[in-house]
Amino acid sequence: MWPHLVGFAALGALAALFGRFAPLLKRHGIVWICAVMLTGAVFVTFLASWQGTPAFVAVLMVACVAGVATMGFSYWKLGGPGAVIIVFAAGAAALIAYAAGWNHPSWAAIGAVAVMQGAHLHITLHRALQRMASTLVGALIVWFILESQPPFWAIVGMVVIFQFITEVVIGYNYALGQIATTPMALLMTYLAAPVADATQMSVERVFDTMLGAILGIVFAVVFSTWDDRRYLARLQREQRAGGRK
Repeated sequence: MWPHLVGFAALGALAALFGRFAPLLKRHGIVWICAVMLTGAVFVTFLASWQGTPAFVAVLMVACVAGVATMGFSYWKLGGPGAVIIVFAAGAAALIAYAAGWNHPSWAAIGAVAVMQGAHLHITLHRALQRMASTLVGALIVWFILESQPPFWAIVGMVVIFQFITEVVIGYNYALGQIATTPMALLMTYLAAPVADATQMSVERVFDTMLGAILGIVFAVVFSTWDDRRYLARLQREQRAGGRK
């Protein structure tokens, strides 16, 4: 009856991705907390939109939600990065995309937050490269799917499949998990607000993610410790030396 709301149901189901390695009883608590946080984030942004909040204010709210969520994940030990600085990266990874006139600045914020989840600088850089490459592959998959103009329930079924693949794979291989996450997110977006040009949406996803990842790297480098930078430099020297052998 309300096909445009199906994507939100899939969004709520993402709470099941958290606490996958925790004991069963503890995971129940983690999933419930994450479900409340997901619902609260959607509710807050819905109220802002309902009240006619200007777009740039809504983008700033996304950054605030990212910061509050980060502190919550750290406090309850839910597996989040625990770095309050993410709120600044998300606010920048989103405002620049909004200023450029892109339709989905929140994707840039997601890109920045995702790559900054690494505990160390070298992990952040690896995540950024993996996320950009995986997003490109995932966007191509979505373009191929939507160009064939599948019926509504076929898209719903594919969202479920990609969500299952994400749950199974992302804990073991971040890059492969992102290849499944990108089609899931884009198809959920399409269900909520169908667009005529699937190519444009896929291209925007790629550019938004690249912008977010690049800004995430910049913030990670600026706020990294000297020990992190020295360790990264040593890794690069070892890799170059290994390549010459």
